[in-house]
Amino acid sequence: SVYRETLEKYRNAIDQGWPREMCVENGMSMLTPIESEYEGLYYAISDLDGNGVKELVISEYLYREDTDTNFIDIYTVLDGHVIQLMSLGDTDMRYLCEGGVVKDLTPPERGDYNAYVSFWEINQDGMFAQTGAVYEIDGQWYHGFRASEKITVADAEAEVKSYKPAKLD
Repeated sequence: SVYRETLEKYRNAIDQGWPREMCVENGMSMLTPIESEYEGLYYAISDLDGNGVKELVISEYLYREDTDTNFIDIYTVLDGHVIQLMSLGDTDMRYLCEGGVVKDLTPPERGDYNAYVSFWEINQDGMFAQTGAVYEIDGQWYHGFRASEKITVADAEAEVKSYKPAKLD
């Protein structure tokens, strides 16, 4: 019941055809939900990080076991208030992984790298913080932030694959 009002906003956005600006003004992703090419939205309520608080996950796709878990917006309850933890924003390649980790596949045109995958986790303040990355610049692969540690392509692929898709209740 704590997420009822938030879910009602999404229903209103769909029913009333809210434009992007109105969705953003109401604390929703700029991609929610009118610019979606799909009909409607799905949601799940699940404790993503194991802290006993169940988060609300809004998605364009129905949850499917053992596949990347796509999302549009994630909300949690902090000090009795519903707050948005993370929004898809202007990217469409963020996925939920086990332990409340978000895997973000940032397109190369947004930086000076050829491939970039970052990882975000919920911290003690109930907010997402970037905790790691693997990326490729000029044929060299790195782990960490800004050329901090060279790794092989196989190591980069293994790290990305080590983050398994989240299992939602």
